[in-house]
Amino acid sequence: MIKKLFHLNKQSSYDAPVPDNLHSWPAKQVDTLCDTLPRNGSDNAQGLIYRLQLNQSELETRTKDLNREFKMVQHELIAANEKLKQACDEYERLRLSEERYRFLYEESPAVNAVIGMDGTILDINKQALNSLGYAKEEMLGQPLTNFVVPRQREDVRRQLGASARGEQPPTTEVSIYAQNGDLRHFILVPGNLVYHRGSTPHSFIYIALDMTKHKEMEEQLQNRTNELLAANRELKAFAHSVSHDLRNPLNNMAAMVDVLKMYYADLMDADGNKCIEQIETNIYRMTSTISNLLELSIISQHELKKQDVDLSAITDSFLSELKKSNPWRNVEVIVQSGIIVNADKGLIRLALENLIRNAWKYTSKVKNPRIEIGMQDHNGRRVVYIKDNGAGFDMNHAEIIFEPFTRLHSQEKYRGTGIGLSIVQRVVHKHGGTICAEGQVDRGATFYFTLVTG
Repeated sequence: MIKKLFHLNKQSSYDAPVPDNLHSWPAKQVDTLCDTLPRNGSDNAQGLIYRLQLNQSELETRTKDLNREFKMVQHELIAANEKLKQACDEYERLRLSEERYRFLYEESPAVNAVIGMDGTILDINKQALNSLGYAKEEMLGQPLTNFVVPRQREDVRRQLGASARGEQPPTTEVSIYAQNGDLRHFILVPGNLVYHRGSTPHSFIYIALDMTKHKEMEEQLQNRTNELLAANRELKAFAHSVSHDLRNPLNNMAAMVDVLKMYYADLMDADGNKCIEQIETNIYRMTSTISNLLELSIISQHELKKQDVDLSAITDSFLSELKKSNPWRNVEVIVQSGIIVNADKGLIRLALENLIRNAWKYTSKVKNPRIEIGMQDHNGRRVVYIKDNGAGFDMNHAEIIFEPFTRLHSQEKYRGTGIGLSIVQRVVHKHGGTICAEGQVDRGATFYFTLVTG
């Protein structure tokens, strides 16, 4: 545009006054003005061209300055926007962290409290309020020790002081008054210091575990233990009484029966001798019952001394004794070798002998008696079994055969006290094991038991 005006200036003159605001005209309007300039130059035209050149130069300089300032502002805005984004991200991170902390703090099943450096309660969570029954306003700003029973306040003060000094004091068991006056038992676990603006300690976190139910259970357990100890003492006294006070009269009765048989048998008729035999039978039953009751009491009080026990050897030895005392019986016996269990030798012998004696007794009325003792694996556990082909039992009675004094057969047919299987069950349970039985009437029975190893 300036070149155009300059070219016209050389060829024409223009005497009209030059507008002062020419520099602000649009380019199209300036072009129109140039087209109207006369061909003969004049000072006004020359001045117009000069002023346009100056305005154009100033405009270009100003434009460069504005562009440079714009770029600087643009860079600053980009940097500021990046910082703002980082600040927003950091704020969001802190907000989420605060939400997580607040959730964990408020919804924790443990009692959480923020304690000031002077020992006052600055904040406390829902669980604390639920456990103690206070409103939040009743606890905030109060010294923690105000809620602790008097005898423990000094211990809590020492712990608070150590926490305020940044130390790690041990946990403390305290009893705290609830709003209704009841005592709640807690274990105070001191936490870390909370710093104000990164340098000055402001408070510290305390976690308290509510042990009230645990305490109540401990008291109940202790009471139960005391009751069991008292029962054991009574049982010992009873066993002593049974052993001495009942056995002695029975021994005297047995001695008198022997005297009657020795010196007066010829003077008694058949009915008298039958009465003597009946007395002897009842003395034997009573003596056996007393012995079995004593065995039951011993099992309850006996301290297990486990070791590896060879049940095969115990079985062979006991069967030899039975064969010697019953030489007329021809019983097929199958004993698996190497049946080793980890158990108290005395108790497991007692249980095994009772099971073998049972099998020996209930096969006494079959033509081809057979007894088998072995071990098998079942679901990864070793199971000892004693099997016979004797009288058996109805499986409807499988749950009661281990109860004391339970008999499924008449005394006339098979003598016994009804305590033997109770002894076996108690021994097995003493070892942490299980026992069960299977049977069919007149087809025999099988007893299975397991023991906890180790």
